[in-house]
Amino acid sequence: MMFLDQTGKPLPGGTALGVPALNHHEGIVAYNSATGEQVMLHNSKKRGCAAMTVPEEFNNGHLPVVILRGPQNLEQATSVVRRAWQDVQSGRRWTVFDNCQDFVSRAYTGRSGSMTRTFIVGTAIAAGVLAALSGNRG
Repeated sequence: MMFLDQTGKPLPGGTALGVPALNHHEGIVAYNSATGEQVMLHNSKKRGCAAMTVPEEFNNGHLPVVILRGPQNLEQATSVVRRAWQDVQSGRRWTVFDNCQDFVSRAYTGRSGSMTRTFIVGTAIAAGVLAALSGNRG
């Protein structure tokens, strides 16, 4: 299996993909320098760490796989893949506070960030505020 664009061409290295069916699992397209085979770099909850896997393991057979971001040029693509590969080589562990979305954010910006975690924390804070306000009305 290989992830392709709308014209049937292999996606460029550095493309960020997401799998909505897997709670928005995210990863970075790369290519094995020895074989030219397309691989995925991602922080895998299943493996417990950042890993290089075949595309089938990344999406676990779930479709659709959506393009989240694409590199603007070869320089950015190289930089994104390099940063993602550094996380894989370092054996960065998967945690709730360092997940696949943090992995992709770090690859693109150099900083962690998780939209899912931000949403959950924001929702919890809002629920707490509402609970406190409704508790003060009695």
